[in-house]
Amino acid sequence: MKMKLSKNNPKRMRKNAMALAEVAAGATLAVIFILLVVDAVVLLYAAFMNDLACRDAARAASKSQLQNPPANATASQISPLAAQAALYAAQQSLYSHRVNSNFVSNPALFPANNINYHDNIQGTSPNIFTSPVPPPAASNIPYVSVTTMVNVKLPMPVNFFGSVMLQGGAQNTITFYRSYTFPLNNLNPGTTP
Repeated sequence: MKMKLSKNNPKRMRKNAMALAEVAAGATLAVIFILLVVDAVVLLYAAFMNDLACRDAARAASKSQLQNPPANATASQISPLAAQAALYAAQQSLYSHRVNSNFVSNPALFPANNINYHDNIQGTSPNIFTSPVPPPAASNIPYVSVTTMVNVKLPMPVNFFGSVMLQGGAQNTITFYRSYTFPLNNLNPGTTP
């Protein structure tokens, strides 16, 4: 039995060419889809880490207590020291949430080195707090608010026909902000409102 093989079969060549075009188009779409998924994973990771770090920093600040308060100090003298202790506790908590990534920055307080510490001591203004976070509904409850930020640099910036989407600055970064407010749990002796 002899088989006649034709090298120039037009139907077979069209079929192979069509399959090659389909594979090329499918591979291109698959690469784009994978890059978008990688960007989405990085964004979700950054948002999750910022949320976790902010919650832990606010909790640490609310539970902080001034170690060895000055003897015979009044509440108005202790309040700024307690606010500093809360700020230190929040910073240490954020330090434990370092990310060490090329795409996600470490969580940081926003504005830098500031928390909103309010213990309802009359006549005191520790002056280390500025935050856009409103106080709790019952304003006579002592509270602390912490706002953190994380900068994200996308692994693959999204570019559709020359227009760049999700571009957030000169370095192609996106910034996530998160705020938490907790009641003060451990007021120092003599600082009850």
